[in-house]
Amino acid sequence: MAEAGFPALMQYTQRVSYLMAMGRPAASVALYLPSSSMWMGDSAADAAFVSTERMLSERQIDFDIVGEDALAQDLIAGHGSFTTLSGNRYTTVILPGVSLLSQADFDRLRTFAAGGGHVVFLGRTPSLIAGRTILNARSATPSDFSWATVVAGELSATPTPPMYPPATSPAPQVVPDAFRRAIAAAVTAPDITLDRPTTALRYMRRRLKDADVYFFFNESAEPLSRTATLRTTGRRAEIWDAQTGNVTALKSSRAKDARRVQLTLAPYQAEVIVIR
Repeated sequence: MAEAGFPALMQYTQRVSYLMAMGRPAASVALYLPSSSMWMGDSAADAAFVSTERMLSERQIDFDIVGEDALAQDLIAGHGSFTTLSGNRYTTVILPGVSLLSQADFDRLRTFAAGGGHVVFLGRTPSLIAGRTILNARSATPSDFSWATVVAGELSATPTPPMYPPATSPAPQVVPDAFRRAIAAAVTAPDITLDRPTTALRYMRRRLKDADVYFFFNESAEPLSRTATLRTTGRRAEIWDAQTGNVTALKSSRAKDARRVQLTLAPYQAEVIVIR
């Protein structure tokens, strides 16, 4: 906090947070938080969850974290979908390293999959399915999850981020081919596609009444330039500077149900692009 640029950073963070909070989440992927597995002392579930967050982020896949209670009762079940109270619709649920699953979650996921939703268990399937309490848990086998996609293996561990930006870009995460294929098959309509892949670009999307807001961040010590195709119905692209409030027109071209823009980001630069 003693750094000279800290106040400006906090002001920028506040303004970006306000801008993103005005919109509704737009992720179609729900990432399941295996809290019961963690409470049982399962450190592998915790590590798998963090590494899955990283895998999705490095592949520009936006996601929301969904807890056990939300999946069991709060999300509105549709035909192959779960919808939040704010209207966000999930068509894919990813469960990393889960060793214990409640019966309510099991039943809802199986119905979700039967309706066409994508359910992906990464690393393993639960060995226990709990009733009203964990004391009522029954044993489960992989055959109990024949309706889901199950991918064996594990992701490389995710280190704790350093206090200061590293001098070089972090090494890409090691992702087994089976994981890549399973995610590509489950996330069939990504919000963003790039002309060339990169693991340095992070993004988040929000929906306004008349626009789509994309927040991009270059998590790299190197400049980043990519042509991005953004899924949106908007026709005009703009750069919104959260620090100054300035709005600048951004050249774009039309793609099928999308707009194509050029991303040019300096090391560790963030940028907000609005399509309306």
